Amino acid sequence: MFYRKSIEFLETWRAKKQRKPLVIRGARQVGKTTLVKQFAKQYKYYVYIDLDEISQQQLFEEYKDTKKLLDIILLQNGIPNKLNDTLFFLDEIQSCETAFYQLRYFYEHFPKLSVIVAGSLLERLMIKNTPFPVGRVEYMYLYPASFEEFLGAIGKKQLLAVYQQEDIPKHAHTLLLEQFNIYANIGGMPEIVNHFAQTNDYTGLASIYESLLLAYKDDVEKYASNETEIKVIRFIINEVFTYGSQRITFAKFGNSTYRSREMSEAFRTLEDALLLYLNYPSASIDLPIQKQKRKSPRLELLDTGLMNFANSWQAELIGVKDMNKIFKGRVAEHIVGQELRNHIKTPLNPISFWTREKDSDAEVDYIIPFKGKVIPIEVKAGKAGRLRSLHQFMDRTEHKFAVRFYAGEKSIEQTKTIKGKKFTLINLPHYCAGRLLIDLKKLID
Repeated sequence: MFYRKSIEFLETWRAKKQRKPLVIRGARQVGKTTLVKQFAKQYKYYVYIDLDEISQQQLFEEYKDTKKLLDIILLQNGIPNKLNDTLFFLDEIQSCETAFYQLRYFYEHFPKLSVIVAGSLLERLMIKNTPFPVGRVEYMYLYPASFEEFLGAIGKKQLLAVYQQEDIPKHAHTLLLEQFNIYANIGGMPEIVNHFAQTNDYTGLASIYESLLLAYKDDVEKYASNETEIKVIRFIINEVFTYGSQRITFAKFGNSTYRSREMSEAFRTLEDALLLYLNYPSASIDLPIQKQKRKSPRLELLDTGLMNFANSWQAELIGVKDMNKIFKGRVAEHIVGQELRNHIKTPLNPISFWTREKDSDAEVDYIIPFKGKVIPIEVKAGKAGRLRSLHQFMDRTEHKFAVRFYAGEKSIEQTKTIKGKKFTLINLPHYCAGRLLIDLKKLID
């Protein structure tokens, strides 16, 4: 499997003096288990425990004393008591509430031992009133592969090195845009990226997409809390990809007959599983970004490639030079959002989109916090003077910086709103979405 940059996060975590057990959050099939196995090569001893297995669950239930539990695990795996160079990985921890609770004792009694856990729907444990090891664990979020990781996976080492430079030279623009459009087409699911890297062929990907979608449908019972929710979640998974990058209402979603409350609860369950994101609008022009949960959210999915496959868009995307010009710009907007989430990793999720306070057609595609400012981001082609929603935002805010992602080259444009306010428009090619914070740090004091 290809290199994931989250390894760097894990290395920093390991080096901490006050290291807590690490909980890796992420949807199924985004590579959590593979990532930890890669990281485990840096240890002399590695213990993998799959808590979906009944025998492993029983082990944690039987040995409530953490020292005895540790001793028996080390004995079963033939590992000496050298905790400084030992990694424990507890996979599918949501299947064993006792194991999750015992993390606090690993932290308190065995601080030298490296403990990583992974699982989906940990919020379900909180709903069940499972004792939560508050303050005794830390978190890392894992998403589908980023464009940077994609370049490494497909062997474009020189192009990757150029992409990672502080300033990307202009002569690399065409090549980077070409590769980014391929990435935007197939997405970042690790199995998809790995297969494409080995074959450089689209034709063998369909069966992998289908297996991923079937796996999510088969997992419904794990997500749902009752029979009604099972039916609603299955309905959503069948319909949801049609609505990517569009605002939705829970009532009559997909022309269903389910009640709004049933639909909203099912959507939030899928959001807890990180299979989709309900991006709520904000009217904020200053920090903090306050989301308007009573307004219709924009639906964003786990992965753009899955959306493209489910909508049969991939054939038309092959060879396209400007994604803004097809499918009403939905693919371009969605992949930019996916890259932003991948690089602005926080459970507080500060990424939103902007609308005016009153009902209005004015919408700015994304807003993010940066150095005390709320930065508006548009994913649009065309001249700066036509970005009317962006102009409305800039007329209301005190700062003078805005970002536009498009298929053109990087440029800094001094322009003004329709009302005459001067501002700096930072034009960036789509492939710079994953390095936006780097570019902003250089351009904004």
